[in-house]
Amino acid sequence: MNQICIAVSQGSFSLDGCISTFENDPVYGKGFCGYIKIDVCDMFKAEAAVMFGKAYDKEPALDDINLTTASLNHNPSTATGEEVETGTEYRYWFFDCAISFSPGLTLFPGLDLNGFSGGLYSNMYMKTGASAEGKTPTITCKSASGLSFYPKNGVWGIMLGIGIQSTGGGQVYNGEINFGLEFNKGGGIRQISTWGIIKLFEALPAPNVGEFASKASAAAPSDKTKPTVPDKSVLQGIAPSESVPFALNWFVTYDFQQKILKGDFGIYVNFNPILVGNMRPGSHQAGHIDLKFGS
Repeated sequence: MNQICIAVSQGSFSLDGCISTFENDPVYGKGFCGYIKIDVCDMFKAEAAVMFGKAYDKEPALDDINLTTASLNHNPSTATGEEVETGTEYRYWFFDCAISFSPGLTLFPGLDLNGFSGGLYSNMYMKTGASAEGKTPTITCKSASGLSFYPKNGVWGIMLGIGIQSTGGGQVYNGEINFGLEFNKGGGIRQISTWGIIKLFEALPAPNVGEFASKASAAAPSDKTKPTVPDKSVLQGIAPSESVPFALNWFVTYDFQQKILKGDFGIYVNFNPILVGNMRPGSHQAGHIDLKFGS
């Protein structure tokens, strides 16, 4: 993977961005991706991500019993009964962006609108669990939404979201609420999703509790006794920073094809050193709920 990055910081203005190319990736095939983030005086922030590439539809493996001379000539490796990387070439693309601003626009007393987000993707689908077909990509491409998207021929989607905060700069709460729709290009809704995060008391100063800190640290469970959350959780992409005292995030999706409703919910606590979540190192996750309804 080849990459070019730029970083500019001039007083109240900063810009960071990267563009990367890749090929022969087991998930993404060949293409490029890019990401850019702009910050102006902490009053206006914008980020955007893009990915373009091409991949192949995979042909199903052939039964040894049904092998013919023609099929063997077409692809001899199918004689082993293994799945091979052949099929129709297709192109995919993805774009998403997000902006936030301060001060926000007051909608109701105590509720301000402080951001918008959105995105489109074609011949791709939103990752909601383990890697595509059991494969792990060798590249890492950022998205403004924090989610991951994998190539899949015949699927396209749209995302829309807003940022909210308490009036007065979001000192009591702030967060994001997003919605997504995926469609089959032949017609019909494939999936509907909602995800987001609500953070509380982000501007709360850290407590100074002196001697209690060392006692709390000594009483904390060791790494060997800490519970863990499966790495496949989609909440990782929308987890809060470590400085947030308390946060809730969620990802809920309904699959119309399989008629399955899935929900992923996380709780994060960091009233350090009094109370700190330790389910996942580095994220201060204190609780996790994974729900599934349907066949």
